[in-house]
Amino acid sequence: MGKPIALELYTIRESLQNEADFREAMKKTKAAGYDAVELAGVSPEIPAAAIKAVLDEVGLECMATQVGLDGLTDDLAKTVADLKTLECNHTALAAGPANMRSAEGYAELARILSDTGRKLADEGIALAYHNHAFEFERYGDRTGFEILYEESDPRYLEAKIDTGWVQKAGADVIDWIRRLADRMSVIHIKDYTIVDNEIVLAEVGEGNLNWNGIIEACKAAGVKWYVVEQDVCRRDPFESIKISYDNLQAML
Repeated sequence: MGKPIALELYTIRESLQNEADFREAMKKTKAAGYDAVELAGVSPEIPAAAIKAVLDEVGLECMATQVGLDGLTDDLAKTVADLKTLECNHTALAAGPANMRSAEGYAELARILSDTGRKLADEGIALAYHNHAFEFERYGDRTGFEILYEESDPRYLEAKIDTGWVQKAGADVIDWIRRLADRMSVIHIKDYTIVDNEIVLAEVGEGNLNWNGIIEACKAAGVKWYVVEQDVCRRDPFESIKISYDNLQAML
């Protein structure tokens, strides 16, 4: 195993819609330098056992998954079974549901995730929350993000900070890494730049985020995995993930 860099598979989701394409995409991911992936954007028609077989064949580790809220409530047993099949001990809520985007909703979500996180911890699995920008909307004197982490149990809910979304929300990425340092084992590494006066996603290190400061804060927090994600690529996605890997490897 090289440096702890993984690819968020949502980046190459268009190549993950059947098992044959998934196998070819994983070969390209391995060739780009990655030793691990985070599952998101993979067709639900590909079962966990088939995913695991391909990853083993190619030489990739599944270091984390992302699921919807149903996967942590009604379908929790299947989520746990899939994680065990994948030999993976980390999952996250991909995004909070729209109908819970209020002060009361975030407090309730904090309660649900704390309870689910406790159940997952009993199975040896860590639970995190993956943010977007909308969690930084204010409800009185607190943002939704603040409510979520102030009201949840730190023993059972980690923070999977997404650097790009925090930046886009106008919040301070480094400050949030420091504030949640004792609750972070995984971080999403995403970059932004400006093209024709518009904010666009960029390969890691090709944009304007303060990577020296971010990496320093991550190391101080003891982050174990740096997960490259680019929701929209202006190049071929496999070219983009290679650029991001090379740049991030040099930073670490």
